[in-house]
Amino acid sequence: MMGNELKWYVVRTKPCKEDFAELQLKRGKFEVFNPKIKSLSRKKGNGHFTLKPLFPGYIFVHSNFDDPYCHHLVKYTPGVSKILGNGHPIPIKDDVIDLIKERSNGCGVIEQNIRLKPGRWVRIRKGPFKDLIGMLERPPAPNGRVRILLEMVKYSAHVDCHWTEIENM
Repeated sequence: MMGNELKWYVVRTKPCKEDFAELQLKRGKFEVFNPKIKSLSRKKGNGHFTLKPLFPGYIFVHSNFDDPYCHHLVKYTPGVSKILGNGHPIPIKDDVIDLIKERSNGCGVIEQNIRLKPGRWVRIRKGPFKDLIGMLERPPAPNGRVRILLEMVKYSAHVDCHWTEIENM
């Protein structure tokens, strides 16, 4: 029967309550997708990774909102603000969720690509070689170190530093 199909819906959460709403909905046995993005955060010159919601204030719920009971349970779940729609919930296509899942790892995390490719000119942002410009010789190693070729007056030098200490030109 068409009316009993599970569909994906966009649910607006209360501010900064995506994870809380997800936990509450999962306790209610709903399938929830709360995609995150792993991005570099720089504080005081140090780089570290943070996980942030891909869509702040929104999560996805797989349910049958033709069933008033399911609709009521989701709508009044702690952390949920409302279900998106024009008077009634409007489902989104499965393809949208599938595309996001394809681009994320098994935990729903999308990693931003670090655009450090050999042959690119970079500026060193800190350390004893601060503000020197060189060419990236090799991409970041697993420990985060990169090798840069610095061209100085009639002298070339290789410098190893952490990738968070450089920026693209």
